[in-house]
Amino acid sequence: MEELTTLVARAQQGSVEAFGRLVRRFQDMAVGYAYTLLHDFHLAEDAAQEAFVGAYLDLSKLREPAAFAGWLRRLVFMRCTRLIRGKRLEVVPLDLSAQIAAPAPDPLEQVLAGELSAQMHRALQGLSEPERQVVTLFYISSYSHAEIAVFLEVPASTVKKRLHDARKRLEKGIFAMVEKNLNQSAPSRSGGFARKVLSGIQPEPGDSTVIGTFYPALKAAGTPLSIPRLAGIFGHAFNFVMTRDSARVLQEANIDWWLFFDRMPQLGRHFHHFQAVLKGIKPAPAPAQLQALKDQTWERVRESIDRGVPAIAWQPMTVAQKEQGIRGFEWCLLLGYDETDRTYLARNQHYQAEFTVRYDQFGYSDPVNWYYVIVLGDPQPVDPRQVALQSLRQAVEYAQGRRYQPEKACYAVDALGFAAYELWQEAFQSGTADARHAPDHARQLRWLRTQAAAYLREISGAMPEESRPALAQAASWYDAEAEALVKLEEKCQEGAAQGSFTAVLAQEAAQHLGAALDAERKAIGHLEATLEN
Repeated sequence: MEELTTLVARAQQGSVEAFGRLVRRFQDMAVGYAYTLLHDFHLAEDAAQEAFVGAYLDLSKLREPAAFAGWLRRLVFMRCTRLIRGKRLEVVPLDLSAQIAAPAPDPLEQVLAGELSAQMHRALQGLSEPERQVVTLFYISSYSHAEIAVFLEVPASTVKKRLHDARKRLEKGIFAMVEKNLNQSAPSRSGGFARKVLSGIQPEPGDSTVIGTFYPALKAAGTPLSIPRLAGIFGHAFNFVMTRDSARVLQEANIDWWLFFDRMPQLGRHFHHFQAVLKGIKPAPAPAQLQALKDQTWERVRESIDRGVPAIAWQPMTVAQKEQGIRGFEWCLLLGYDETDRTYLARNQHYQAEFTVRYDQFGYSDPVNWYYVIVLGDPQPVDPRQVALQSLRQAVEYAQGRRYQPEKACYAVDALGFAAYELWQEAFQSGTADARHAPDHARQLRWLRTQAAAYLREISGAMPEESRPALAQAASWYDAEAEALVKLEEKCQEGAAQGSFTAVLAQEAAQHLGAALDAERKAIGHLEATLEN
């Protein structure tokens, strides 16, 4: 087992995985101690959960890693004191709070469990408070005298004496009942910590499921990035594609399906990737290898959720769920788990209801049977200026159609960047523009360029002084483009309402799109000037 001081030190440096191990090591002790104060295991679990979240947020204040156990006990004590005084537990910032969601028990089982709990409570009440604490901590899990002593901040000999005295006070049969009931009530065995759902975390609305999932996940992990910054780093802000028929186009598809991966190192965190493709170019993993991968993923996802940080998964739904109408398409958040059923709780920004899926039953709902889960790791330092420069180079590549070959992409299109504007403009001029989807094209492009303007203003401070005027000019031209696109969207809505574009309406739409393209060219020109400085 890893040394406690090493584990605490790694957690203080931002390791989510290390803190997850601390939770698992001390969960029974924290709940057991809280029970001796509250006399109710459900309240004890709530208090312990809040104490762990408080420990996570304030871990940097702990000067001596070896003192973690005693420090945690004091945090549990404070949470219990608030409950005893009738105060609500504090609202935890950064969406790190967790709720325990348990199914309603069978009525008969509830009565029997209540009676056993009452018997145990009466037996423990016959002990002094120090004796109750030692008995509870010793029998709720496999903690040693030394571990209990560190937690209670008393000598090991004192723990041993209190346990001896308690055994003398209780009859043998009663003591055996207390031992059994405490052991079964441990969160590591009872499932008290086994069912968790992160509260207050939702996917961000929008077309891109990459932005929609990474935004709340990074925020929960304590390294928040704004929507414009994510759109700028990933490339959405500078992207625009079009097809010859100008029909429905998924503007975000190529970024969300593959291009964003090489931009993830710029987000300021390490990421753990768990993936397998069953119908790809490379040979599929053997069944045993795939199961081992999903088992490993299950452990990492639970550790992350224990720390209040959701994981991100590609289409975490079964084929049957897909056929039933559950819309868990593209990237979703994994916000909870149930150890008993070994299921995840998932949310998708385009599907209002939450849904559960067994941890090893998804990865078969798309043509290549792609299983992919991303778990946020430790913080990673990045150079803000280099991140900005790479994003600006990427913006120019998108505009000039060099970011990828449109016709050979995962989501094939006919034009990218300037060429996409021109192709759409030709459709208006020739009278072949698709009226049904035109409003959506204009809306999406307007939103993207609004993000581009905001992103350039955000990164200005990270750039050299001499580069800032050109960045400001580029942002202003993106503003102008967005204004032209508002007018274009109005014309497109008129065309959609009447089912087609009249010659006059198409000409007006082409003019507004031309104005947008002119502003786009000027914005890119200023970005090129920035890169030359």
